[in-house]
Amino acid sequence: MKFSYFIRLLIKRWMWLLILPILAAVYVYSKTNKSPKEYTSTMTLYTGLTSGVSIASEQSNVDYSQALIAYDNLINVMKSQKTLEGVGLRLFCGAMMFGEKDAKYITKQYYDYLIKSVPPDVLKLINKKSEQDTYTKCKAYMGKDEDNFIYNLIYKSGTNFSIGSLSNISIRRISTSDLVEVSYKANDPGMCYRSLLILYGETKLNFQALKTEQSDDVVKYFEQEMGVLKTSLGGLEDNLVNYSKENKIINYDEQSKLIVSQKFGLDDKMDNLSMMAEGANKSIAELEKKMGIQNRLRLKSDQIVSIRNQIAKLSAEKAASSFSSIDTSKVSPVFDRRIDLLRGQFRAALDSMHLIQNTDEGVTIENILSQWLNNVIAYDQAIAQMPIIDKRAKLINELFDQYSPLGANVKRQEREIGVTEQQYLTVLAGLHSARLKDQSAKMSAGSISLLDPPTYPFSFLPNKSSLRGIIGFLAVFLLILVIIIIIEFSDRTMSNVERAERFSKLQVGLLFPLISSKKKKERIDNMDEVASNFLAVELLRIIKIGTEPVQINLLSLYSQEGKSFIKERLESAFQRLDDQNNTKLRELVVLKEFPALSDQYIDKNDISEGSVTIIFARANRAWKTVDTRIVELLTKQIGAKPIMLLNGVAVEVLESQWANLPVKRSKIRMFLHKVLTLEFTSKNKFS
Repeated sequence: MKFSYFIRLLIKRWMWLLILPILAAVYVYSKTNKSPKEYTSTMTLYTGLTSGVSIASEQSNVDYSQALIAYDNLINVMKSQKTLEGVGLRLFCGAMMFGEKDAKYITKQYYDYLIKSVPPDVLKLINKKSEQDTYTKCKAYMGKDEDNFIYNLIYKSGTNFSIGSLSNISIRRISTSDLVEVSYKANDPGMCYRSLLILYGETKLNFQALKTEQSDDVVKYFEQEMGVLKTSLGGLEDNLVNYSKENKIINYDEQSKLIVSQKFGLDDKMDNLSMMAEGANKSIAELEKKMGIQNRLRLKSDQIVSIRNQIAKLSAEKAASSFSSIDTSKVSPVFDRRIDLLRGQFRAALDSMHLIQNTDEGVTIENILSQWLNNVIAYDQAIAQMPIIDKRAKLINELFDQYSPLGANVKRQEREIGVTEQQYLTVLAGLHSARLKDQSAKMSAGSISLLDPPTYPFSFLPNKSSLRGIIGFLAVFLLILVIIIIIEFSDRTMSNVERAERFSKLQVGLLFPLISSKKKKERIDNMDEVASNFLAVELLRIIKIGTEPVQINLLSLYSQEGKSFIKERLESAFQRLDDQNNTKLRELVVLKEFPALSDQYIDKNDISEGSVTIIFARANRAWKTVDTRIVELLTKQIGAKPIMLLNGVAVEVLESQWANLPVKRSKIRMFLHKVLTLEFTSKNKFS
């Protein structure tokens, strides 16, 4: 599409491009200019969510992702339905209580409108001495059902009390600081101011309740778990104590070590006594051999045997007392003295006997008797102590059998106590951490404070109706412009030269406008005659006029393409040119009309050599694939591509192709033409 054609197309549509946007601008301006005046107020809150003081352990680095989540939570709480419901309800209560006398709650105009709409049963809820009592009653009244006045006012109306209006409160974090800026626009200055004040209180209350509820749940969980584990731990410890009492266990490890040591001690002692008895017995046998038979018989006297039995008995009692007595240092010397006394009696008894003083080997009996006495006493003591040691060993073995399963049970119970105690300590540490976080959360929620409180807006915001009107004008203008372009580009008809050449692949050499039979004011005076003259001139530029006549073949793909009509106009135009210039164009230019190619075959002999072939096509029809095929066959038949004559085009298309057309334009169209074509300089007149 040529730019000149596009400019002329826009000039043709100037009414749509100007009148509709102007009407839209006037409509928007009239609507917005009647809108109520708006007031705005702003407050700044210090949150302390990022850099606030906490009783938890301080960290060197700030977790910015957690900080962003904390701010999102705060903003969502401020915009939550619960918070905005509280704001709207407190606004209503304040307006009903103080709006009649104080404009900082609601202006008189809106108060009068409000008081007329409030039903009598709601008026009874207002206690002008207590705002909290009024709020409590109104909240209870609103919660009865979803069809009462207060519920509709808060949830369904479009007033300043509604959640829908309050949701327009703007909240933003100032850079990366702990500050949050809150602003609000409303048509009532008092309610605009009060909305922010109440929003601060409701936000602080709800945010703190939310944080506290979360942390309290965690603390309660740990406390419950700690109670369960404490009870379980106490029960396990009591079971271990009772088990120890039943089995007389004071300290299993020490007791088991003592039993093992006693067992090894008894085993060693038994081995020593056995070796001592065996050695003493052998020595006694050898010494008695040396004594001779007579001395051996005398040593078996009743007195000697009695003393030996007494010594053995005391040795056994001494051995037994060593296991039963707690303090053996006092008992053992007593037995030693009594044994020594018996040893003395034993010696005296031996001395009183008339023993043969010399043995067969000639050894004196004194030496042998002394050795025999010592070995006999040692043997008797060993033999006497061995049953006591053996009995004690059996008791130790019984303790072994008793303590073997006791150890496993004690260890198992101690493991259960250890595991439960570790769980208890872990839960205790979690409880401590949860309580720290709980206190920190309460401090964090309580740290929200007003840095810059809202101010009462005494002046309203400037009206933007003019700007909105301009925006409306531009929006409609661009919309219509886009629609025109879309329609133009989506149009498949051959309405201009570019489309016709692109679709048909033929050169458009000739144009002819649409001549309407209806009576209307044409943009060109005598359009039929002017268009015929221009067409004749353009045709003469294409053909070569000589002395011989030139045949012009007038063809069309379909009937009703305007061949006969234009042929008559061309003949009339040639006649006018002959009359004006004294030429013979009527004789030199032969116009030969053929039937439609789609209806009848044309013989090649009917088209003379050197003639010019023109294909007629209406501008208001679309080019089809079969048309291209017919033109290709015609081109092969005549040996050259025909020239297209586009019939019924708009005047704008003629202007883009024919110069100096006498087109009539209004002053508006002339101005728009200059603006769009950038022709601002005035035409100079030549003398």
